[in-house]
Amino acid sequence: TAATTAAGTLLTRLLADAAEPCALPVLKHSKRLKSGARGIGLPLLRAIRSFYAAHDALDKTMEQVCKEEGFGASVCTLTASTGLSLAESVVRAGQRDGVDTSALVGDATAFFSYSWTGTKLGDMLDAVERGIQRLEAEAGGEGRVLVWIDMFCASQNLLGGVYRDDANHPKGSPGYKARKEDTDHIFDDALAAVSVVIFYLSPLEGEWQAPPHAYLADDRGVPLAGWIRHGPNAVTRAWCLFELATALAAGKRLLVELAPADRARLRDILETKPGSLDQTLADIDAAEAQISKVEDREYILPRVHEAGGFHGVNRQVKAALRDWLAETGRELLRTAEAEEGTGALGLQFGLARLLERQAKYDEAEVMYRRVLAAREEALGPAHPSTLATVGNLAILLMNQGKYN
Repeated sequence: TAATTAAGTLLTRLLADAAEPCALPVLKHSKRLKSGARGIGLPLLRAIRSFYAAHDALDKTMEQVCKEEGFGASVCTLTASTGLSLAESVVRAGQRDGVDTSALVGDATAFFSYSWTGTKLGDMLDAVERGIQRLEAEAGGEGRVLVWIDMFCASQNLLGGVYRDDANHPKGSPGYKARKEDTDHIFDDALAAVSVVIFYLSPLEGEWQAPPHAYLADDRGVPLAGWIRHGPNAVTRAWCLFELATALAAGKRLLVELAPADRARLRDILETKPGSLDQTLADIDAAEAQISKVEDREYILPRVHEAGGFHGVNRQVKAALRDWLAETGRELLRTAEAEEGTGALGLQFGLARLLERQAKYDEAEVMYRRVLAAREEALGPAHPSTLATVGNLAILLMNQGKYN
C-alpha cells in the first residue's frame, strides 16, 4: 500500500512537470535503463489504475491513453519532461524526490502482448494484474512478477516521432539517433529478459471491421473489402504475432488472459451454448493476421517461421486459450457452488463438455455423473435434461473405451 501511494505521488509529480517538456530525451541511450530492466511491479500497476481512474480514462482505448489530442494525462504528456518511458520517468522522479522505487520498477519477468486497437485501459490493467497474481500464486509467494508493457516501458514520445522530423530532427540528428537506438532492440531485449508471455485474447466473442491492411502472409492475396472479423484481436495483428513468435521460438511460456467481461460472459456461454467455444477456437488463425506496412514482412515472417510457422503459433495459442477456459470455468463453478449451494448444474454440465473436448475425461466424467444424479433426483429419469446428460456421459464413456 505504501509503495502504491508513493507511485501515485510520483505520477502526479510527472504530470506537473509536463508543463516544461524537454527538447530531447534527458538521458542518452547508453545511460538509460536497459529495456529488460523496465518491468512494472504490482504497486505501480495499481497506482496507474488509480491515477487514470481519477482522470476518467479507464474506458479509453490504449491509442487514446498514449496520445489522444486534448487528453491532458496521456502517457506522452506524463513523460514529456523526460522523453523516456513512463517506467524510467517514475524511477528518475523517485531519485529526485528521495523515493525508493525498487518495488515499482525492476527486471522484467513477464511480457504482456496485446493489441492497442479496441483494448480499453481498465481491461488491460485487470488482465495484467490477474496474470501477475496467477504467476505469483504458482510460485508460492517466492519472488515477485514484474511485467513489461510497451505503453509504460517504451518511450512513446520517441516511438511517436516527437524528436524525429525533417524540420528539427532530420536523419543523423540527435533526435533521430535517439529514436533508432530505442527501437532497434527494445522488444528483443525485453523478450530475452522474461520467462513468460501473457497474451491478451479479448474479445472472446464479438466482431469488428477489419482494417484495410494486407495479410501478413504474402501468399494470402488481398482481404475482402468490408470484412467483419470475429474473436480475439491480438492474434490478428502482425506485431503481436512478432512478439508472440519471438517468445515461442525462444521457449518462453505462454499464458493467456482476457478482460473481465469475457470472464463474466463465459458462464453464460457454458450454460447456454458451450459448443460455440469449439468455433471460437477454430476461428483463430494466425495466417489471417494483417499488417499495416508490407515492408515489415521481411522482419516479422522469419520470427513466425522460427516458432513453427503459422500452424505452430496457432497450436500454442489455442492450447493456452483452452487452459484459460478450463481454469476460468473451474473458478466460476467454485464461486457458483459457494453462493448457490449444489446448484449451477447448467454451468457444471457446460464445463464438463468443455473438459471432455480437451480430453480431460476423468474430470469431465465426475462432473457429468454429479449433474446426472442431481437431475434424476430433481426431474426424474425420463426428463429431456436428464436424458441429455445420459447421452453426453455415454459418449464420454465410449470415447474412453468403457463400453459396459
